[in-house]
Amino acid sequence: MIIFVKLMLLSNLFYKNIFKLLIIFALMMSVSVFPQSAYAQESLVSSIVVEGNERIEKRTIINIADIYDGKNYSPAQINSALQRLKASSYFKNVNITLANGILKINVNENPTINSINFEGNTSLTDDNLLELISSKTRQTLLISKTEKDADQIASAYADTGRISARIIPKIIELSDNRVDLIYEIKEGRITEIEKITFVGNRKFSDTRLRGIIATKQAGLFRRLFQSDTYIEDRLEYDKDVLRDFYINRGFIDFEVSTSVELTRNKDAFLINYSLLEGQKYNFGKITFDKENVSFDLNDLNKISENSHYDQRKITKLIQEIEIYLSKLGISFIEPQPIITRDNINQLMNIEIKFIETDKIFVERIEVEGNSTTIDEVIRLKFDFVEGDPFDKRKVQEA
Repeated sequence: MIIFVKLMLLSNLFYKNIFKLLIIFALMMSVSVFPQSAYAQESLVSSIVVEGNERIEKRTIINIADIYDGKNYSPAQINSALQRLKASSYFKNVNITLANGILKINVNENPTINSINFEGNTSLTDDNLLELISSKTRQTLLISKTEKDADQIASAYADTGRISARIIPKIIELSDNRVDLIYEIKEGRITEIEKITFVGNRKFSDTRLRGIIATKQAGLFRRLFQSDTYIEDRLEYDKDVLRDFYINRGFIDFEVSTSVELTRNKDAFLINYSLLEGQKYNFGKITFDKENVSFDLNDLNKISENSHYDQRKITKLIQEIEIYLSKLGISFIEPQPIITRDNINQLMNIEIKFIETDKIFVERIEVEGNSTTIDEVIRLKFDFVEGDPFDKRKVQEA
């Protein structure tokens, strides 16, 4: 009985080992067989036939497909060739078949544009519109391109205040796979700005602020002015104008944002400027660091302490110092303003440092674009010659 049990255990162990060996053998066969199977799927392309092409040469189509006779190709490679042809801008439809070594490429070419015309446009001329669009005559018609062109034309009309303009591309088929492209335009009426309001302005009135921005409310003389039409880019310009206006009056933390709404009848705009003025800052002390200079510049300073801070005054002072140094023949020293902010006293202290710059000399002066005046006459206007130290102030004056 004990011997019988041992024999049964040995028998089970034997069959388990045999099963493992069979699994390993099957895996080894799969590794060696599958590549041969994949290779067997490739087919020899003995010849290539192109059908349906009228304008595009057969060789061009084959080059785009990147498939050539005398070579083996898998179904995946044939599909990639099909996708390359579809991705090109030449065809409406493409079909590829491979049978008995013959690869057939059947194409349906996109039409060419015979003419481009505009209908319904009065405020923008045909020449204006032709410059906006990317579609051109004698080029292949692409629907995606005509749709982008329609968007470009609509944007151009929006810039003139006609935000409701509608542009519809129409295609008229002609013989020989040609088309006439027509952009039908419904300009719509100009959408005016009914009201401009300001929120958060404590130091300056709405009337004062309306006077400095470019955007205006529609008034009695609306037909004579175009500044009362809504143009998005003009709002960005207005924000810059307001920012400069406040900062040059000491409000260095000024911030502005805009919101635009249509009226209930959607025939006019309401524009609101939200302002955060912040605290007003004045000039503190104006000092000069004389570590690298030995001359007195206090007489050049026209900025009064406790006057409202204005960045333009600093720029002007730097310019006057540069001119002064140039007259003294001092080169390779550059004045730089160092601004220190005193939040407790709301002051901006200015220290002018004089930084030694690299010694750069004028090697050569070249004059270009002078067709009637000789170089020597133009050079008489320069206060420097080759070999002189480079002075950007003299260059600007020249």
